[in-house]
Amino acid sequence: MVRGGRFSAQSRNEVGEKMLSHKLQRAFEETHYTVHHQPAFTLRIGQHSPELDALLQASGHDCAAFITACNPQGQRLDASDNRQRQQNLLDELDARDLTTLPGSGQHPDNGWPAEESVLVLGLQFQAARALARSFGQLAFVWADRHQVAELIEV
Repeated sequence: MVRGGRFSAQSRNEVGEKMLSHKLQRAFEETHYTVHHQPAFTLRIGQHSPELDALLQASGHDCAAFITACNPQGQRLDASDNRQRQQNLLDELDARDLTTLPGSGQHPDNGWPAEESVLVLGLQFQAARALARSFGQLAFVWADRHQVAELIEV
């Protein structure tokens, strides 16, 4: 994966094994990752977000991760299970004293319901990857200030 200026979806895990099918990777890349801030804004894979840059600058952070605990390994769970998993994620982030903003991820037209998510400001890359992995996620969204949002497989 090339970081620091060019979009490059990471299509292999840390040991080089292909993880996501082309279809699933494309669905993740097309998903709208909405941050419920005032005003709300949407992160798109491969696109720069001036709104995120402004938020990072105002908060004194240089990076952010957009993560969910819902539907681990891409397997749809019922709403109650997803709510509990997401609350566990929020509790973990709170215990780490991290700055978070609520969000949701939803593909514009594939019928998959929106997944409650969270934008975590200042969470470093390896910590974000470990957190996403610990909640059974296949991928998360990563962004450095002044760069494009990247899809990162865990």
